[in-house]
Amino acid sequence: MVGKNLSGRKLDFLAILLLALTCAGFYWRILFVGAWMPSGGGDLVSFLWPTYTFAARSLRSGVLPLWNPYLYSGMPFAADNQSGLFYPVNLLVFLLVPKLTYFVMELMSVAHVWWAGVGMYILLRTMNARRVPAFAGALAWMFSDVFVIHFGNYNLIAVAAWLPLIFATFRLSLSREAGEGRGGGLRCALAAGALWGMASLAGHAQMMLFI
Repeated sequence: MVGKNLSGRKLDFLAILLLALTCAGFYWRILFVGAWMPSGGGDLVSFLWPTYTFAARSLRSGVLPLWNPYLYSGMPFAADNQSGLFYPVNLLVFLLVPKLTYFVMELMSVAHVWWAGVGMYILLRTMNARRVPAFAGALAWMFSDVFVIHFGNYNLIAVAAWLPLIFATFRLSLSREAGEGRGGGLRCALAAGALWGMASLAGHAQMMLFI
């Protein structure tokens, strides 16, 4: 039984790896040719890149950017949901990447497209889908119009990428098996709430409310 479970985990890991390779193949022009996507940059270059650059420079200087003095006559920054200042993924990039280039911004979008696929694969597996249908469902979700058309709206797809995992943990919290376990349903419900909180920090109120 242990050997069977280990073999199943290896197959699931392989599926997740294949999702990463498929995502890399879909966005090969970004990863290997240096193309700008979307064409012209969209919100990614005109709004999010300068916003995130300001956040990154401020944090690396030891300043919590509560206020942005460079827009209008100054305006709140940390209080703006779209700043994504407290989203853990953004914080890691802001603090660890020496220079926030547009290529890094594109990589953040690509990574969240892949993460969306991983989440959908996990959701479908928790619904007892076999691996091949779960993999197909993951591909359908990560390459749906939400992610392809809105590639330049990084904050939108960053929020949407968490939707399957939120659904998976919430569904498990309502399942009979979790309810019969010792606090299993409560832990899954708390996990769903924590994941929804994580998604909300990415900074797109509409997608957050859709979830």
